[in-house]
Amino acid sequence: MMHAFTYEENAHVSTEEFTRQDLEYDPNLPDGTATLASASPEIWHSISDFLSPLDTANLSITCRTMYHRLGETPYHLLNRPENLGDRLNFLLPMSSKLPYHLFCFPCCRYHLRTNPGYETIKPTNVLNPFYNCPNSTNILIPPPRLRISEGRALPFSLVQLSARNFTDGPEHGIAVHTLARRWNDPYSEWTHQSQYHIHSNGHVLMRIKSQVFVHAGMTPAAMRLLLYSRGDYTPYFSVCAHWRDGILTSIPKCALSHIPVRGVNALTQFRAQKAIGVVGLCGECRPMRRCPECPTEYLFELKLVEDKAEERNSPSRFKQALIVTRWSDLGPARSPADKEWAAIVGESEEYDSFVEIGRRAVSGIFESAFSDATPGQRILSMNPKGTKKGEEGNAWY
Repeated sequence: MMHAFTYEENAHVSTEEFTRQDLEYDPNLPDGTATLASASPEIWHSISDFLSPLDTANLSITCRTMYHRLGETPYHLLNRPENLGDRLNFLLPMSSKLPYHLFCFPCCRYHLRTNPGYETIKPTNVLNPFYNCPNSTNILIPPPRLRISEGRALPFSLVQLSARNFTDGPEHGIAVHTLARRWNDPYSEWTHQSQYHIHSNGHVLMRIKSQVFVHAGMTPAAMRLLLYSRGDYTPYFSVCAHWRDGILTSIPKCALSHIPVRGVNALTQFRAQKAIGVVGLCGECRPMRRCPECPTEYLFELKLVEDKAEERNSPSRFKQALIVTRWSDLGPARSPADKEWAAIVGESEEYDSFVEIGRRAVSGIFESAFSDATPGQRILSMNPKGTKKGEEGNAWY
């Protein structure tokens, strides 16, 4: 802006020459600060009346002269509740200059990190502050987080730290591979495994793989006990906020119904022996499913898995297991208002995954970063009819 005051419009200079001259510093040019100071504070306040609070604050920090001309008025404007969006857009770009601070969204300010470089993910029932915040125990304004599974959540601060490590350097955050975990559900037989990856565009990708041993001939009540938690009736495996809509919960029930019951008749026994543990799925439960309202994809599989809890020579050492894999694009981790993050947690209804993601799947991008093998199943909509009954409908149970 100060360079613009020294530019003479009457001088006929080509675009290439002007660009070259603009990039090179010329000490003989007059200082633009004097031109800015020639206008009174009243005039600058009148000009700021036509600007947004964000533009006024950015104008105030251009130089010391503008700071003295505008005073503290721009910052009082940013502190107003109705200008919260402008305040976030003003403070978040400063993240690259503050490696040992982390932005707190409940407080809308930066806090000093208590354990830089050693932040880890812990269960939700463990207090795990990443900075000294007066609202760390205030349940009325909880920090943004994403549900991974029963009793596990992913704080947005950890995603933010991993993205900062990728864009700004190791001292600004933590390596994304340190977020990977394996854990057993304390209230069920499910086991989970998480892994994360940062794509070249800066988006943080997540994969949650959940597994549980199953058997043939399960009744509908047994399937419900297997899939849903008794605490809040949410699935034990990882799901997005739109899991009740559509046919997502009917897919694992369909897959479990394909496990052959041994010894019922000769034909079924012959097919079971011929399959050697391989259970074929139908066209309803075999394809991958993508949530149309957020960048999340699911794959349900039945595989023969070794149960290491059994004896080594036991005939039941290998069992059928239901494996549920979820891939999600968590976005650039700039703020919880990112369209990807807001769509996954159910705070945005304007996201269309089939338009935003396109033909290449989130699962394909994630798996190609670790191996050449990608899921070979076609992708269908998780909610082909576009129903949004939520808890009002009981088809999900």
